[in-house]
Amino acid sequence: MLRLRRILLIRKTPIQLISAPKFKHLKRNDSYYFEFYIPRGLQVAVITASNNWTYFERKSGKFTLDFSPKELGKLKISVQHEKSGKSFQSILAYYVNDNKEEI
Repeated sequence: MLRLRRILLIRKTPIQLISAPKFKHLKRNDSYYFEFYIPRGLQVAVITASNNWTYFERKSGKFTLDFSPKELGKLKISVQHEKSGKSFQSILAYYVNDNKEEI
């Protein structure tokens, strides 16, 4: 599991990336752990290529999810925060395939 300490800013909303896969290609059916600290975040979701949404668990500004992609194609991590209204903004993107992980 990769442990990163990065701060992103989206519309002046701090997003701390604590843990996420370091590869842009993910293998279908493997399990991946994501963790963010977004104190002003309302919801975080994984959005698959066919527009299926899986929401992260939220506790005191920390968002966590163990996720196993089941379908091939693009996978986005998006956040809704107090300044984004009803919109979600993408913060990470991956590509799911049947091959081993690639950088």
